[in-house]
Parts: sequence; C-alpha cells; structure tokens
Amino acid sequence: MVLKTWNYGGVIVLEFGGVINVTNTRNIFGQIRDLIEDPSVRRIVFDMSGVLRVDSSGLGLLVRISKTLQAHSAELCLAGVSGPVAEVLEHTKLDRFFKIAKDVDEAVELLERDSETGNVGNIIADRRSGENLADGFRRLFRSISPTVSDEEINDLIASI
Repeated sequence: MVLKTWNYGGVIVLEFGGVINVTNTRNIFGQIRDLIEDPSVRRIVFDMSGVLRVDSSGLGLLVRISKTLQAHSAELCLAGVSGPVAEVLEHTKLDRFFKIAKDVDEAVELLERDSETGNVGNIIADRRSGENLADGFRRLFRSISPTVSDEEINDLIASI
C-alpha cells in the first residue's frame, strides 16, 4: 500500500509498505492513477524499502505503471529494493526493465542525471529484449502456479 507521497526537488516520491499483491493492486492503482497520468509529472520514485513481498499481480502493477509513465514521457525508478522483492525482480529479469537505486537519494540523482542527458536506460533495453521480459513473467507464473496453461499466461501478459 502507499504510505505517503512527497515532492523531493521536483521528483515525486511514493513510499510503499507491506505487500503488493492480488488483494491490493487495484486499490494501489486507484490511489496513484491521477498522479501517473498527470502530464506535468515527469519523474517518480517508488520507495520500496518497506515492501516485504510482491506477487505476480504486484509485478504486473509495477509494469503497468511504468508503461503508463512511459506513454506520458515520464520516468520511474524503484528505490530500496531488497530481500524477497529483489529476488523476484531478478528471477523474472524485471531488474533489467526497471531503473533501480539503493535508496531515494540515489534514485532522485539517477532520474535528474538521466533527464539532463536524455538517457532512458532500462526502458530501451526492455524494448530490445521484450521477449526476455515475457519469459520472466512466464517463469514466475509457472513457479507460483504450475497448473496455469501457456494460453492463460499469454493472456495475462498481453493484458499488462
């Protein structure tokens, strides 16, 4: 869930806590939808240091938010990712899709530097290796629920 939001030198920071899973992704998206669709918002940091776990629905939410921001020429950086959350991002190769920083200060610096240089970092890497991202999701879904069919997984990936 979103615990608080603040402006850090022109960068919007959202602090998350607890778990991001199937039971709360819709609520989280509802909380931040106006913010991520606001054309004046250019850079957002998700402080994930208080997040204990993320399931496949939570990963889908993060990807959806990132793609929404990209459509508005805005950037997202995840900060403070560790433990099980970092493991899931690595296992699904989403650590290659997202910009990730050790903390909020580093994330803000990264976004400011990238906006000055025009570097879009992992966004370009994702477009070049989109198949790897989908494969990462397939691996995750199969590890969570081995009985899910390829067709169901493909439908879920297509909906993200």
